Amino acid sequence: MRNVSQSTDNNTVNSIDLELTDLAQVTLESDADNNPPAEKHVSPAVAAWNARVEATELVHVYDDDTLLDSIAARPEWSNPALDKTGTDPNSRSFSSESATTALSMHHGWRIDAHTGAQSAALVRIVKMQHFAEPTIHLARSSGHPGDEGTMRERLHPGSGYFLTLDEAADIAHTLLAAVDTARGIAD
Repeated sequence: MRNVSQSTDNNTVNSIDLELTDLAQVTLESDADNNPPAEKHVSPAVAAWNARVEATELVHVYDDDTLLDSIAARPEWSNPALDKTGTDPNSRSFSSESATTALSMHHGWRIDAHTGAQSAALVRIVKMQHFAEPTIHLARSSGHPGDEGTMRERLHPGSGYFLTLDEAADIAHTLLAAVDTARGIAD
């Protein structure tokens, strides 16, 4: 607070200070009376929104075993055991079994002290729900038969590619052309 008195009399200064303090208090009380809290006034739009929020319920609970079949036609090449489901619609997909080609120039996976799995290129068809046509997934892996008789795979980080059908066809033709050229075979 600013001292507005030039007087040396302490009583005069105190009375002015007291008056300024009283004036400030009266001003704060007056402002509070003129501006009631905003929560007392709710617009019709906010009231309608609040009613909608209160009426909101979980629309559908699904189980992963039937989710994909309920939203899309299953391709005949897909294996239901390989379906990818979950709460993220961009991750839902149908998948085929993988066809493998041994990769003799890449290290595999040590299963235990006496056995190992050779590295392989895996190729599978994947139909992601948010894409119009299937894609081809190409990845490097090591695998071995699991305890239950199925193939266990271990993908190598960073070795996977999802290709459009056109990209996969172009790579296939390019690889065949490279092989023909290396073997000296003319088209």
